[in-house]
Amino acid sequence: MGRPGGTAGVDHRTRPPAQPLIAGLFLADTSATAAARKEAHLAGWLTRLMEAGLLATCVPLDLEAGFSATSPTDHQLIMAQRREFLVELPHTPEVATRAREVQAALAVAGQHRAAGSFDVLVAAFALTYRATVLHHDRDYDIIASVTELTAERVGGRRP
Repeated sequence: MGRPGGTAGVDHRTRPPAQPLIAGLFLADTSATAAARKEAHLAGWLTRLMEAGLLATCVPLDLEAGFSATSPTDHQLIMAQRREFLVELPHTPEVATRAREVQAALAVAGQHRAAGSFDVLVAAFALTYRATVLHHDRDYDIIASVTELTAERVGGRRP
């Protein structure tokens, strides 16, 4: 179809939860994409992941991307590009359950106010679909410290 790196005859947009379609899927948090705008090597790496069909999205990341739109036309363009070039991970009851479990684990550690709700939800998608979260955001470091989340900090160090 129109997505670079796609496999003919395989629908990358829908799949059952917790059964990875492709080993090594990545979810790029908004903090990672912001860092990529400042660092060409990171932008190139994200582009290569996208072209290989390894860069995924989910509802909270789409909403964050849409929030950055500067006009209705820009919003439509952003959403169309995400649909065309990113693997969509469906929101399922398993994702919702996992999000509650992540927040509960944070609460047990006394960290439930240290990670925002959207980041908890993105982590739940990553855990459910066995994806790695690429980020430049302390929230994911905290979530990873109390769950099995695979998260990789990208970009220059944050103060």
